Amino acid sequence: MIFKNTKVEAHLLLLLITIIAGANYSLLKQIVPSNIEPSALILVRLFVAGLGFLMIEKIFIPHTPQPKGKDLFLILLCSLFGAVFNQVFFYEGMKITTPINGSIFNLFNPITIVLGSFLVLKQKLNAYVIVGVLLSIFGAVFLLDIGNLKMTNTTIVGDIFVMTNAISYGVYVILVSFIAHKYNAITITKYMFGIGFFVYLPFGFTDFCNTDFALFQFTDWAILAYILLLVTLFSYSIGNYLPRITTPYLMGMYVYLQPFVAVIISLILGKGSLNAVQFFCGILILIGIFLAQKGKNLINNKV
Repeated sequence: MIFKNTKVEAHLLLLLITIIAGANYSLLKQIVPSNIEPSALILVRLFVAGLGFLMIEKIFIPHTPQPKGKDLFLILLCSLFGAVFNQVFFYEGMKITTPINGSIFNLFNPITIVLGSFLVLKQKLNAYVIVGVLLSIFGAVFLLDIGNLKMTNTTIVGDIFVMTNAISYGVYVILVSFIAHKYNAITITKYMFGIGFFVYLPFGFTDFCNTDFALFQFTDWAILAYILLLVTLFSYSIGNYLPRITTPYLMGMYVYLQPFVAVIISLILGKGSLNAVQFFCGILILIGIFLAQKGKNLINNKV
């Protein structure tokens, strides 16, 4: 536990990784595929994260419990859905679709989490949670301006890939909830990325070898460092810790905030503007998150 108040801790951490993810959409297009192919970047992420989490564990928590038996099988599934499948479909999808399409189809992530929480984890839903989810969906859809969704013959495969990535990550969030209370988040993520690296090595090795890192400029290295350190190492370790202090569907709700965060980041960088409709949509999303949290508290109080 980082804060004494777990509710505050959960919201602050969720907001932080939402901001990191929101910025990633804009930064990713700067180096993929112009400097590095998606498959090569995925392999680099898997290797750096697996090695990084192994070193962190050995230095700071050398005697932490290690998963055994059926928990190892669950971690294998977490690796496939949370470190391999989702990355492959996301990067390959974003390579051939538009940012708007990608953002819209990524909304399948929280929908998957909410359904999985209800059907698999048997978490109860009440009116607050349902209304909160619907408000956030409407806010995100109008913020993204679904009228700009353009599914053509050139983007349809990418759109399906991004949607599959969103569903895959949603499945991972549900799966990791079964083991998050048993093991340290660093240990879980170490196994996830370590297994993922060896699974994906035959598929990404050729593109990695063909990547000319000598052509990378300072900005390219900075973006790559952002993806490896913040989007990968930091966000995944926090993501595996969050099920200890909050519910999967609240984690999913923050995905709806990512488009609004992207607008704010563009505004700060002087590359965009915030109009009344966008502001209203952001407020709608925040109200939805508040209602979902309120619904979670009511459910917990009844148990």
